[in-house]
Amino acid sequence: MKEKQIEKSIMEYLQSIGAYVVKIHSGTVKVLKNFGEKSFGRFNKTATNYMQLAPKGTPDLVAIIPKLKPINENSAQLHGIPVFIEVKRDQKEVDKWLRIAERYESEGTAPQSYHREVMQYKQMEKATQAGALCLLVCSIQGLEDDLKANNLIF
Repeated sequence: MKEKQIEKSIMEYLQSIGAYVVKIHSGTVKVLKNFGEKSFGRFNKTATNYMQLAPKGTPDLVAIIPKLKPINENSAQLHGIPVFIEVKRDQKEVDKWLRIAERYESEGTAPQSYHREVMQYKQMEKATQAGALCLLVCSIQGLEDDLKANNLIF
């Protein structure tokens, strides 16, 4: 299954349990500048600008998982738990990512070819330090297992 298909099914699953979930696009994209503006009698389609999206390495999805927080024995308050989710296409990709992250964590460096994974690791570390839960998954079952392990679903 392709990563985008897995992302879509994960988003549908999270919405089905009442979570708010958004796909996050990261990096920089090229955009047309003044599209349709006439320049010397022709439409200007070549002038470009760049637009910064979320920082490189930001996880694929962010969800707010609803959870009841007991106030006393008779009442509870609803609050949301922020969860960042990096989606991989299969367990092999998850295992590779974990090996790269472990190497980066222990040695403080990784080969340039692993730049994307290191950037993802760094962004997930920042989110974790700010109080979010960060997950690396390749299936709905893996997501459910992680949410259960963190007492967010039963």
